[in-house]
Formats: sequence, structure tokens, C-alpha cells
Amino acid sequence: MRNDFGRLRTSSSPVWNHVVLEALDLLPGPLSRLVERRMKREYGNQWLEYALGGLQPSRGPRRAEPEDLRTDLSALLQVMSSFWHVAFQRASPRFARTYLEEIRGFRNVVAHGEAVSLPDAFRAADTVHRLLVILDDRNSLRSEQLCRGLLTCLFQRPWPARSASYTGPVREGNRISERRGCFDAGGNEL
Repeated sequence: MRNDFGRLRTSSSPVWNHVVLEALDLLPGPLSRLVERRMKREYGNQWLEYALGGLQPSRGPRRAEPEDLRTDLSALLQVMSSFWHVAFQRASPRFARTYLEEIRGFRNVVAHGEAVSLPDAFRAADTVHRLLVILDDRNSLRSEQLCRGLLTCLFQRPWPARSASYTGPVREGNRISERRGCFDAGGNEL
């Protein structure tokens, strides 16, 4: 799917929400492994009952399921917040909790349909990247690519039309070429 970010002239747009969602989608796998490992260390075989008990009651008729702790970022962040002092604090850097709370805030903004500005989209992607680096996860490479793509767009303010775009070197594999415009991590024009 190709988005035309170059035509954006507003400071906030739902298009940036898509980029934030892409960054947030990198987290459930690494966080679920971390939650399972740390909760098992503290609670043994009953870790799942404790973790599900740490989730806030759902507003709808659906109850929390074990699968939520593998795929649902909101559920994972809730469990980590609820059990931070017991299971996560000792083995995590001090600032990791700040990253988790910031990610939780961005997740809620996007989930409730509020528009995200380009600087906020960069901050969200950067925070995701920093957390993935702490977790030593391979997804940190993809999050770094997202950050670089957003930085390219960020330094082209105000967001230009396609005809008035930034000209500069862009790395393509082992080559550096001159390309115009705002590009995502895959080299596609935005």
C-alpha cells in the first residue's frame, strides 16, 4: 500500500496514525515473550491466572483470554504496569517503564481515532525503537527504518507538494543515489 504523505499540509493527520500503528505492531511478540518469562519466574505455573487477573475488566461482554497476552498490546501493557514492581523492575532499566507508559499513551490516542502529528509519530516510533533495543529484538531494525523515514519527512517542513521536495542522497542497498521527495524505510516515495 502506497501512501501519499507528500501532499499533507496539516500538522496532524490520520495518515501518521498508520505509521504509529505500524511501529506499535512490532511490539506484541517481544513483549509477550518478556511477560511470560518474567511472570513465570515470579509465579511459576500460575503466572497466567495472575496475569489475566491484572487486566482491567473489559467494557464489553468479552472476557480476557490467554491469547490476549500474545497479541493484544493493550493487555500486555496493562499486565506490565500492574506487575511492574513485582516482575519487571529489577531486570529492566529505570527508564523502560517511562517508555512503556509513553507507548501506552500513543496506543490509546491511535486506538481512539485521534490524529497524530508528524513529530508525535516520530516520537512514538522512536520510543518503540528504544524499547525494542532494550529487549534486544530483531524488530528494532524495522523500527529504526521507520524512524529514519519519519525523520526524512520531519526535516522537510512545511510538508511540500510533490514538485517542491527535498533533494538529497538516499542509500539504496550498497549505492547512494540522489532522489527527490520523502521516502519510507523501503525506499518508496511517500
